[in-house]
Amino acid sequence: MNTATIFGGGFGLYGYISALKAAGFKNFIVSIRHKNLMQNRKNLSSHLNDCYFAKDIDMLSLHSDLTVFAVNPRKQGDLINDFIRKTPAKMLLLEKPLGVDPNVSMQLASNLKDNGINYHCNYIFSYTSWFQDLLSQCSECDNIEIGWSFRAHHFTNQIDTWKRVASEGGGAIRFYGIHLIYIASLLGFSSVKKSEVKLNSSGDEVSWSCILEDGNRRNLSFNLNTCAVKSVFKINCKENHILELKDPFDMDAPEGFMLDRRHNLIKKHILFSLGSASGTNYADEFKAITLWRDIENANRKFES
Repeated sequence: MNTATIFGGGFGLYGYISALKAAGFKNFIVSIRHKNLMQNRKNLSSHLNDCYFAKDIDMLSLHSDLTVFAVNPRKQGDLINDFIRKTPAKMLLLEKPLGVDPNVSMQLASNLKDNGINYHCNYIFSYTSWFQDLLSQCSECDNIEIGWSFRAHHFTNQIDTWKRVASEGGGAIRFYGIHLIYIASLLGFSSVKKSEVKLNSSGDEVSWSCILEDGNRRNLSFNLNTCAVKSVFKINCKENHILELKDPFDMDAPEGFMLDRRHNLIKKHILFSLGSASGTNYADEFKAITLWRDIENANRKFES
C-alpha cells in the first residue's frame, strides 16, 4: 500500500495521516483547501511533503490504494452515492454514523454491499483493550453497566455544529452512542428494553440511557452524559467493578502530545480493514444498524 486519498479536514488530517503513516502509507492526496491549515499546525506541518494537494481529488482518489471519508454524515452519504456511480476505490474507510439516521444508513450499507464495495466504518471502541477484556468476560456477567461521561467540545466552547443536531447525524445517540451500539451488537445484545434521551433548554441532546437484553436475558445498560463536569468511563459487571478510565481511549492512548489520543486505535482499524481476508463483514454492519433503528424507535425524549 502506498497512496491514500483523504476527504475532509480536521480529524481526517490530525487523526488519520499519522495513523496511515504508521500503517505503511507514504503518500496522501488532500484537498488544496486544507493546505494552509496543515502549514500552520505543528502536529500537521511535518506531513506536508507527503501530501499532494489538488482542487479536485474525486478522480484522483479512484487511483488510490485507499480512500478515507472523514466528513459529516450527510456529506458522507453524498460521497458514497457518488462513488457507487463511479469505478469504486479499492477500499473505503468511512466515519460513523454511516448516514444521518438508521434508515439512510441501512440504505447506504445495502447499496455498498450490492455494488461489492469493500468498506469499514470507524467503530474504534471495538479495537480497545477494555473491549477485548469485556468480550472474554461477557458470558460470566448477567448485568453489564457502561457509563461514559464527558463534556463535548461544542458544549464547552458553545460551538454551533452538526454534531449537536440529531437530524444531521449528531447528538447523544447518533454521534456518540453509536460507538456503544456497535459493541453491544457484537456482544449479542439485540432487544431494547428502554431508551431515553434528555434535552437541554435549547433542545440539544445532552444524555442518553439505555437498557438492552440478549437471548439469554442478560442486560447491558448504557449511561452516556455528553455535558458532564468530570470525564470518566467505567464498566461494572453485576456488582463487581471492572475498570474506570478517564475516557474510552485511555488504555490505548499513545505517548506524546503530538498524536491524537485515538492514534493507536485508528492504526488498528486501518490494519484490520486492509488485512481482512473476507472483506467487509456486512452482517455486522446490518446488525448494528438494526439495533440502532430499534433503539430510536423505542426512544423517549425529556427536557432535563
